[in-house]
Amino acid sequence: MRRYLRLAVILMKYKMTSTMIYSISFWTAFFVDFLLFAFQILAFASIYRFIDTINGWTLNQMFIFIGTFSIVDSICMGTWFFGILSMPEKIRTGTLDIMIVKPLDTQFYLTFNSFNPGSLFGVITGSLMVSYGMINGGFTISPQRIAGYILLVIMMNLIFYSLFLLVRTTAFIFIKIDALTQAEDSLTEFAFRIPGTAFKGISKFIFMLFIPYGLIATVPTEFITNLLDLKEWAAVTGIVVFFFAASRLFFKFGLSRYTSAGG
Repeated sequence: MRRYLRLAVILMKYKMTSTMIYSISFWTAFFVDFLLFAFQILAFASIYRFIDTINGWTLNQMFIFIGTFSIVDSICMGTWFFGILSMPEKIRTGTLDIMIVKPLDTQFYLTFNSFNPGSLFGVITGSLMVSYGMINGGFTISPQRIAGYILLVIMMNLIFYSLFLLVRTTAFIFIKIDALTQAEDSLTEFAFRIPGTAFKGISKFIFMLFIPYGLIATVPTEFITNLLDLKEWAAVTGIVVFFFAASRLFFKFGLSRYTSAGG
């Protein structure tokens, strides 16, 4: 475990050095992420001009939700996102061969091979938005709440990672998965822009359990504003463990079917 942590740090340092050579690309990533963040704030601020709550959530809770989404998204984009995103192309072209022959776990190498430090600035803006929502909304701030919130953000990153990996692993079987990834993009965009508490009936089952994108920004927000009871903690933990284990097993299965571009 210690060896892989050290290797992850080395890979990130190497990518950081190579990225800073092209500083324009580095700052462009930050600028684009900031614009998306700002647009979402403006959208919800406009909505709350005409209503007081959305399914019981105040504007300050929505600020925390937006900030949490920004934090989770920035960590994902800055660490593993682009590595896993490139997986179908590597499978199709056979360049995955280069990773398989290295004395490292292939999934680990894919995960940390495309570190993107420019995206991590979103963690700062997201944290500021969460802090603003907490202070302006009069919510209790304590070390326990902050620690629990950080833990849940890590867990939500694991869910997002697992779901993202599950979809891309199907490339081992189908090779071309453009239609599947486009459908996933639409579902993700929808679920990430609406608090999970707004889902009802079949949509709640789909986005909170079956493909639980609806949990990702909602659960940390609910915890830091209202706390979660023991059953809710157990349910969230169970979902995280299930999807992470499923993605790991499915990746190993897919890798066992891989025959490289040349067959």
